[in-house]
Amino acid sequence: MTIGRRAWWVSVLVALVAAGGARAQTGTVTGRVTEKGGAPIAGAEVRVDSTRIHASTDGDGRYTLADVPAGRVIVRALMLGYKALTHEVTVEASGTATADFVLEEIKARQTRNNRGLNEFAVLYRTNAQSRALEDALRREAIPYRLVGSVRVLSDGYFFSTVPEVMVDPEFRKHGIGRELLRRALEASPGGVLFLGAQPGNERFFELSGFRRGPTGYVGRRS
Repeated sequence: MTIGRRAWWVSVLVALVAAGGARAQTGTVTGRVTEKGGAPIAGAEVRVDSTRIHASTDGDGRYTLADVPAGRVIVRALMLGYKALTHEVTVEASGTATADFVLEEIKARQTRNNRGLNEFAVLYRTNAQSRALEDALRREAIPYRLVGSVRVLSDGYFFSTVPEVMVDPEFRKHGIGRELLRRALEASPGGVLFLGAQPGNERFFELSGFRRGPTGYVGRRS
């Protein structure tokens, strides 16, 4: 019996986790398995070659592979009725794997959804990723523009504060600043984010869901 082969897609994001003691560095690989048209594929098996690490995709096609050894690995997706698909990623802190994924996704969506480059926005979490992203964009001759940033200082446990939020004047009043603050709050270790006194930004902070405190504004993750 011949089974028809259908096209599908696997997306991959990589995050490095520094393991303590004598254990080697490991990372977490997450992503999504979809049909070529974008519909999620549930129940697909996703594994890391040459290891026992594997997971099944959920109803939205998403998966998580934990404790993946640092270095270059092959992620393989398997599903009855589909051709096996592999994706090579590097589990490291440089952000290169994330940059490669972003470019692949931009180019795929351009073709799949007939999107213009001006319809894409890339948000990255750490400044260390900026160099990798910009190098990759220049390498592919994709024009880009930095339109906003938020700087967060944190002790890694409870206290997190934002000394400044910057948005290009041409792109203000489009919700970019609010989204940056929302993501900063979402990533705060203690679920609390403090905004220092920044005269003139009071209304913006309140619209972003922050409440006035003794020395500034405070946001709490719900």
